[in-house]
Amino acid sequence: MVVSLSGGVAARESAGLGSLDDCTYTINGLVLEGAALDEEGSRLALSTNVRTTLGPATFCWMPRDAVPEVDGSQEVMVALPVYLNESRKQLLFNVQLRAPASVPVNVWQQRGVCLLAWTQAV
Repeated sequence: MVVSLSGGVAARESAGLGSLDDCTYTINGLVLEGAALDEEGSRLALSTNVRTTLGPATFCWMPRDAVPEVDGSQEVMVALPVYLNESRKQLLFNVQLRAPASVPVNVWQQRGVCLLAWTQAV
């Protein structure tokens, strides 16, 4: 899915897969597992909820060595895996999300925080 998406974006932009710096896309229905978003919806927040269904999420392709600027005293960037579904067997890609600097990065990892692209309705 992601390779197809990135290939389609690259073709549309007449660019190679490695040069998708300014291309963005929106995905609806992602599920954040192990955390929530803050009230502004702009960064991770600790939560007692196991899952949080997100509204439309906009992604942009960035070179691996590019890290968005953050105020290190207030927030940090946390790498989260995006899995196809709740089995977590198929990793689609990783994303960088803002998180409060007051929460150590390893806490997000220990909680198993991730994004799920698809969940089966119960």
